[in-house]
Amino acid sequence: KKVKPSPSEDSLAKVLSDKFGDVEHVELLGKKGNQALATFVDASSCTPCVDFYSTSTEMRAKYVGKRKEEEEDKLEQKEEEEDAQRSQAERDRRLRRQFQGESLEDRRMRQAEEREKLLQQMEAENDDNDKGT
Repeated sequence: KKVKPSPSEDSLAKVLSDKFGDVEHVELLGKKGNQALATFVDASSCTPCVDFYSTSTEMRAKYVGKRKEEEEDKLEQKEEEEDAQRSQAERDRRLRRQFQGESLEDRRMRQAEEREKLLQQMEAENDDNDKGT
């Protein structure tokens, strides 16, 4: 198997600059020189670079340091929001199935019963609070 030579700092800077924007600095890391830390002039160039190389077989790119933590937090928050949206959509589907075919009159009666139950619960809680004081 023919081994491909590791790129130089200059060649990496050129490849990344051509695709994503000006590179301020490239530093080869590790004994083998098969890792590098690239710093873009404009921080907004970083995300397209990481996204582009996320599925590449040629090279990988990741966030590091504080930016890595920020991006992980954003991803976690986005996943939580998507989970909440899926849960709400599922609740909505269940409610639609539950009351499917309900006439307008039946719906109004059901809602009136629900309001009455809530009022009774609130009154009972008020009575309990009054007894406690």
